[in-house]
Amino acid sequence: IAARWLLLASLLWGTSFFAMKAGLDATARHAGETAAPLVFLFLRFSVAALLFPLLFPAALKGLTRGAVRDGLLLALPFHAGFLLQVFGLARMPSSVAAFLTSLTVVLTPVLGRTFFRERPTTGTWIGAMLAFGGIAVISGAGRGGFGTGELLTTLGAVAFTAHLLLTGPITRRHAPEPLTWMLFVSGMAIDSVAVAALRVPPSVLGASLTDPVLLGSVLFTALFCSMAANTIVNRHQKAVSATEAGVIYALEPLFAAVLAAAFAGEPFTTLTALGGAALLAGQWAASRGKPPDPS
Repeated sequence: IAARWLLLASLLWGTSFFAMKAGLDATARHAGETAAPLVFLFLRFSVAALLFPLLFPAALKGLTRGAVRDGLLLALPFHAGFLLQVFGLARMPSSVAAFLTSLTVVLTPVLGRTFFRERPTTGTWIGAMLAFGGIAVISGAGRGGFGTGELLTTLGAVAFTAHLLLTGPITRRHAPEPLTWMLFVSGMAIDSVAVAALRVPPSVLGASLTDPVLLGSVLFTALFCSMAANTIVNRHQKAVSATEAGVIYALEPLFAAVLAAAFAGEPFTTLTALGGAALLAGQWAASRGKPPDPS
């Protein structure tokens, strides 16, 4: 059951790349290209932080000192990954960004074994490599050079891997709602300081939200890609290993490709189908058995 919920989270994240790309392009028209990534994240996490306790009252009821402390610990790699990802995405195609972000599927078993004493099974390793190969095929990896955008996105994948590995141990100690809310509150605080440092006038933020493309992107990513997806992850990832979760999340670019073909008119090619088959085979291989208890 947990794996099915995580598949839904991966589907929601799969919608985020072209939605966020459109939002970044719209934000740049109002705040400039330099400030656009931080302004967009500030708007996205502000909406999520304000709406989340209204829709999930348990976020406030379960807000203990320990939940705040662990929520902030979970938030550090989470926001580092987001900042690196959006600055990278502004400099490269979304398909390449999706591929590099999904390096987490390979990094998770390596770092999990090194720092968290996880012991992935042979099937999980095979699943991770199949998934990584599938992502490479879908995104057309190897086209073009490796510039600043690619470097930032790769570092973002390392940060997301750290967040993925920390999620299991931390969510076993606390209810998911306060931890999830802390992600959004901390994001709003961090990004507000960054936006102020860039001297973005409040009038620009207000004008940005009158742009229907930007407003739609902010609301969609806040409600579905942030609030819904992260609540699912914080509630259900603790039931599987971090490596198995990483393989499930690797399906994100496949979902992105299918949705882009269905709603944005992008072509669904033979290579996309082959890459998707490798991703599904990887998810099946990883699910053949859970790794033994690292303790």
